Amino acid sequence: MKVLHCITGLNRGGAETMLLKLVSRLPSMGCECRVVCLLEPGPLAVAFRELGIMVDSLGMRRGIPSLRALWRLRSIISRWRPDVVQTWLYHADLMGLVAARLAGNVPVVWNLRCTSMDTTKLSSVLVRRACVMLSGYADGIAANSHTGFSYHRALGYRPRSEWLLPNGFDLQLFAPDEKARDRMRKQWGVRQSRRVVGMAARRDPLKDHDTLLRAFARVARDFPDARLVLCGDGMAAGDSAAMNMVRECGVQDRVLLLGPLDDIAGFMNGLDVFCLSSRAEGFPNVLGEAMACGVPCVATDVGDVRRVMGNTGHVLPVGDSVMMAKSIIKLFSATSAQRKALGRAGRARMEQEYSLEAVASLYMNMYARLRG
Repeated sequence: MKVLHCITGLNRGGAETMLLKLVSRLPSMGCECRVVCLLEPGPLAVAFRELGIMVDSLGMRRGIPSLRALWRLRSIISRWRPDVVQTWLYHADLMGLVAARLAGNVPVVWNLRCTSMDTTKLSSVLVRRACVMLSGYADGIAANSHTGFSYHRALGYRPRSEWLLPNGFDLQLFAPDEKARDRMRKQWGVRQSRRVVGMAARRDPLKDHDTLLRAFARVARDFPDARLVLCGDGMAAGDSAAMNMVRECGVQDRVLLLGPLDDIAGFMNGLDVFCLSSRAEGFPNVLGEAMACGVPCVATDVGDVRRVMGNTGHVLPVGDSVMMAKSIIKLFSATSAQRKALGRAGRARMEQEYSLEAVASLYMNMYARLRG
């Protein structure tokens, strides 16, 4: 089995991270993988190449169509002759479908990763409209959430076949780890006895850091020594926009801004509570990673969050800083044993439903069906 994965780029993001996890498992299942990026690959390309995965770049510039790039993708497909072309993200969906049809009768499956596309950028709007019109020409469409399918059907997507493929998690990497907790607390300069809540997310309006910061300002009234730890692109201590958000809530002496991190498993283990404040998600990777690490979670009711968490955490309305604060305070007020019990329940849910090996097997079944 040969599968060509076509994706916009390889920056740090949910789709890119899931693709990396997937290709770390598929070769052992008899699937040879190759990755083609529309843009320059980005920082995750090194991790793909360390796994022995070939990564090509079409060298496109963001927002600028390129017939030359389309023809090069067609040539790669023609020469490598994959059994299936799988595309990730809208621009790659469109390019991959057209290139595969020009190269011959190669099955194409789109992989939907979001539940909203709040953009007015003309190129993105046009690409999405084209995807709506051409959705019936893809051999199949996969999504990582029920909400993702619902959103795209409402846009006008008409799949010929559908596969629900949730995110999967490396449960050896993401696991409860007291040594990692101690290490992270020392790096942060935070005593073990202090309550710490955190979120891993890039600075983006959809991640709604503002609501989390307002909630934490309320939490700090009950727990003056508590800390909020934030990591992700645009969330570094030297970032003026991030610092302004923190100052506006008056909690600058209680918030740590770490910027992008490689050791997300360590970050999660350093927390007492993980909080997801997003306004839109499909299946948020960071939520599953926190649960796999045995960290109690508070999350907004977006995408498939309620399905993923079950009864193992607190689900609350979008943008409600008061409810968010109350949920965090409730978990902070619980005993360590109570928080650990809730964390174990979240971990068990990940083991039962969302192991990376089980999800990779779902992908392999889809490829076999598409190949015929």
